[in-house]
Order: sequence, then C-alpha cells, then structure tokens
Amino acid sequence: MKDKLMKESISQWTKRLDVMHYVNRDEHKSISTTLCGKYMLGNNYAEENQDREDCKECRNKLKEMGE
Repeated sequence: MKDKLMKESISQWTKRLDVMHYVNRDEHKSISTTLCGKYMLGNNYAEENQDREDCKECRNKLKEMGE
C-alpha cells in the first residue's frame, strides 16, 4: 500500500516515537492534521521510519477512501 500512496495525494507523517500517520494533501490544503485528526506539529520522521506500524485510524480512513 505504501508504494501506491507515493503516487497519489496521500503522504506519510510520523513523529519520532509514534506510529505512521497519513495525510490527504487534496483535502487538507493547510496540511495541519492527519487523516485521524492528529496535529502535525514538529518534525516529520516518516522517511527515516518506513518500518513503523500504521495508525489504525488512518488505515481505516484510507480503506474508506478506497485506497
């Protein structure tokens, strides 16, 4: 699923010690919250932490979107 996301408007976002969250750049023009509603404050460590477990709420939202 993560390979497909890079081609779409979905991007990954995670804090250093958190699970992997997702953001829909089309819907969140200000890019301030993830799909599950978490605020995107601080640095994004998604590239360094590709092996992180996905946020269950974000994953469910992706399924609802048909991803």
